[in-house]
Amino acid sequence: MIRGVLERAADPADHLDASDGERAVAAAALVVAQCPDGEPTCSNYGPSKPLAELPADLRTLAVDALDQVVSELSDLAELWAEAANGSKWRQGIARLRDVLDPPIPPQEETLFDIDPVTHSHATQDQSQTPGCGRQSVVLRPANDREE
Repeated sequence: MIRGVLERAADPADHLDASDGERAVAAAALVVAQCPDGEPTCSNYGPSKPLAELPADLRTLAVDALDQVVSELSDLAELWAEAANGSKWRQGIARLRDVLDPPIPPQEETLFDIDPVTHSHATQDQSQTPGCGRQSVVLRPANDREE
């Protein structure tokens, strides 16, 4: 059932009506609840009994479904755009998505230093030919810096 709801919502060719969008968000929340950083589902709104472990491939499908839920082809996104707290709804969808597909943190350390190098073309008498300089770069491991 969860897979079917997510597949229906994830199809980019179809216009997503509001009820299918709502079901997709609920299904994605169930997948998120089983992720290491996911929030557990509320028993008032979620299943009354714990779910069996869901297949890992549902994470990718849930990301695709959430992307469609907030797209221009979604009635639900259109309705929330008109609501006063529409940005809060989008933030909630983004939080679900970030658990399913965490953003890659920025690189903190420098892996390579880039040194520009100008190449020149020498003639037979070893004098430099004007206008023949070519620029390239040399990558050197950052921990191999000259002191």
